[in-house]
Amino acid sequence: MSTQTLKDRTILIILIAFIVMTACAIAIVILFLFFGVNLPWAASPTTPPPDPTWLRIQNSGTMVVGMSADYPPFAYVGPDFTIRGYDLALIQEIGRRLNVQLDIRNMAFDGLGNALMLGQIDAAIAAISITPERDQVVDFSSIYYTGEDAVLARADSAIQLSSPNDMAQYRVGVQQGSVYQGWINEALIAPGLMSPQNLLTYSNANDALQALTQPDPDIDLFILDFQPAEAAARSQPVKIVARGFNPQSFAIAIPPGSFTFQKRLDETLLAMQNDGTLAALAREYLNIENPPPIPTPAPTVPPATPSACLDGMRFVQDLSFPDANMTNPPAVQPGQQMMKGWRIQNTGTCTWDSRYALIYTGSAPPNAPVAGNPVVVQDQVAPGGTYDIYVNIFAPTNAGRYQSFWNMRNPSGIQFGDRLWVGFEVVGQTPPTPQPSAPTIYSFTVDRPQIGQGQCVRLDWQFGGQSITFSRIFRNDVLYWFDLPQTGSTTDCPPGTGQVEYRMVIDSAAAGSTSASQVVTIVPPVQPTVPPPPTPAQPPQIIFFNLDDPDIDLGQCVTLSWSYSGSNIVNATLFRNASPIFNNLPALGQQQDCPNAAGQYTYLLKVDSAYSGSAQASQFLRVRSPGPAKPVINSFSASPGQVSLGQCVALSWSISAEGQARADLYRNGQVIANEVSFNGSFQDCLNDPAIGSPIVYALAVSGQGGTVTANQNVELLLPGVTPRSP
Repeated sequence: MSTQTLKDRTILIILIAFIVMTACAIAIVILFLFFGVNLPWAASPTTPPPDPTWLRIQNSGTMVVGMSADYPPFAYVGPDFTIRGYDLALIQEIGRRLNVQLDIRNMAFDGLGNALMLGQIDAAIAAISITPERDQVVDFSSIYYTGEDAVLARADSAIQLSSPNDMAQYRVGVQQGSVYQGWINEALIAPGLMSPQNLLTYSNANDALQALTQPDPDIDLFILDFQPAEAAARSQPVKIVARGFNPQSFAIAIPPGSFTFQKRLDETLLAMQNDGTLAALAREYLNIENPPPIPTPAPTVPPATPSACLDGMRFVQDLSFPDANMTNPPAVQPGQQMMKGWRIQNTGTCTWDSRYALIYTGSAPPNAPVAGNPVVVQDQVAPGGTYDIYVNIFAPTNAGRYQSFWNMRNPSGIQFGDRLWVGFEVVGQTPPTPQPSAPTIYSFTVDRPQIGQGQCVRLDWQFGGQSITFSRIFRNDVLYWFDLPQTGSTTDCPPGTGQVEYRMVIDSAAAGSTSASQVVTIVPPVQPTVPPPPTPAQPPQIIFFNLDDPDIDLGQCVTLSWSYSGSNIVNATLFRNASPIFNNLPALGQQQDCPNAAGQYTYLLKVDSAYSGSAQASQFLRVRSPGPAKPVINSFSASPGQVSLGQCVALSWSISAEGQARADLYRNGQVIANEVSFNGSFQDCLNDPAIGSPIVYALAVSGQGGTVTANQNVELLLPGVTPRSP
C-alpha cells in the first residue's frame, strides 16, 4: 500500500468520527430541549425545603399560638377574664398583617417548647428569652424586645445588691423553666458560691410573689423581667433592689425547620419597627418611650437530638360546668361543691401513668379561694389516647365571677399542655360590703363559755380585708382549721377538762395581721339526780386531712395530720391501700408512716359514729425509687495557707462517685482546671496581684445524683500588707 493511500484512509476515518460525534451532540440537545430529559451532569437548581408550618397556616388560614397568661404586662388574664398584654397585642398585629386568623391557647410556660415540636401550636409568644439551649430544639424569629432583669425584695427589706454574687447568701426565687433558673445555676451554684438549697422554683410569678410577701416569707429575693417587676412594685409590698444583672432578648418561638414562616415573621417585625408600631405597643403596654431596635438574628444552631419522649396535652371538651369561654359561666351558690370534668388528649409521645397529675396553678381574680387537691392519673394513657379527669372545688362565699386554673404535671415536676380552668359565677346573695384595707375580724364568738366534758361548742365568725393570705383557727395553739370562709361557723367537741382557748388569726400580705380569742371552760361531769337530756348527736366531720409531701423517695417518711369532730365517735382509723395501719386516732393529731416499697399509695381516714354514720377523706402519695447517690468529696486541701506573689499553691483531692461524674477546680469563681481526675493534685502559681486576698479555691463535682462542692481559703501576702495572725 502506498503512502498516499494511507493518508487518504486516515483522513476518511477522522471525518466519519467527527460526523458521528456531531450527530450525537445534536440528538442530546434535541432530547433536552423538546423532551425534558435531564442531563446527568447538569446541576439541578436548588430549592428551599418545604416548610410544613407555613403550609399548614396557609391551608387553614389560622395560626395557632401558645401563650402563658400569668406574666403581666406581657400576658395575663384581665378583670373581664380575657387575655391581655403586650405579647397578645403584638401577635394580633402580626396575624393581621399576615392575613391569618389566630387561635390563642393559654398553656403552661414549661410545655410551650414541647407543644411546638409536637405540632400542637404553630408559634409561642410568652416573654421567651433566646438561649443556646432553647435554640437547639426550636427556631426563633427576630428579637422583638430587648429588656433586662430585676430583683425584687420586700418593701421593708434592708437588702442591698451591687453584683450577682451578693445574692448567694439569700434565698432566691425564680419561675420554673425560666432563663433565670439556668443563670443562677451556672453563675452561682456551679462555682460553689451559692448553696442549691437557696434556689427555690415556682410554677408562676404569682406564687413566687406570695412566697416573698407572706408574713413568714419563704424567699428573700425574686428574679424576673424588669417590666413585670415594675408592675408588681406598683401593686404589692415589694421593691426593686437591683436590675440589669442578666439582660434578655425576647423572640417568637416556632417549630424547627420553619424557614418560610421564620422569614415572614422577620419581615413583619421589621416593617412594624420601621412604621413605629413596635414603639407604639411598647408605650401602651410597657410604658417605654423608645424601645431598642431589633438586632440582626443570630445564625440558627443545628437542632439537638430530641429527648426520649415529649409530653403534650390538648383540651378536648368540658364534661361538666361548661362556661362558653367565660362568656356564659354557670351560676352556683356560695359554698357549693363542684365536680368539674374535662376530656383531654395525650398529644405527646410519653405514656401517662400514676406519676402524672393535674394540679391547681392559679386563679382569676388573683388569690381567689378556688384551689383544690392534685388529681393523679389513675390509668395508663398512651400517646393519642383521651382521658376524662375531674377536680373537686368549692365556690367562694362572695358573689362574683371566678376562674380556677389547672395544668398537667409530669414526673419531673414540669407542667405542660393546654391550661384548663373551672369558670363560674357565684350568685344568690347580696354583693359584699367594701372590704377594709387592713384585715378586720368583725365577730368571733362561741355559743357558750362553759360546757361539760364530752359536749360540743359552736364557733361563729365574720372577717374581711384586702389581700388576705392566711385565715386560721387554733385550739390551745394547735392548728384546728385553715382557709376559712369570710363568714362561717363550725362545731368542735374538745377532749378532756379545763380551759380551751380558740384563737382566730387573719393575715394580709399588704396590711399585717389581726387576731381574736374566745375561752371555753370544760367542767367534769356531775352526777345529776335527774338524768340530763341527751346532747343532740353531731355527725362526724373531717375538718382536714393532709400529707406534708405527696412525693417522697423510698426510705423517707410522710407525716399525716388530721382534725375531726362529731359526737358518739366509736373509732377513727387510718388506712393505707385499704389496710388499717392506725386505730383509735385522737380528734386532732399527726402520725408518721414510712412505706417500705416504691409505688402509689392511697391513705384513707375514716371516722365512725355510733348513731350518725361515717365520714372519710383520702390523700395520695407517690414513693419514688431511690436515684443515684450524690458524689462524695473525701478530701480537698490547699497548701500552704499563706503564700507570696510568685509562689504556688498545691491543691489535692479525693472524690468518690457512682457512674459518670465531672470535677472542676475554681479560683475565686473562675475555672482553673476542667474535668480533673477523681484523685489528684494541681499546682496554682500566683503572679497577678489583682487576684486579691483571701483566695477561695473551690472543687465542684457534678454526677447523676447532683452536685457537691468544697472550699479552701489561702491568704495571698501582698507587698506592704501585714499578714493576718494565724
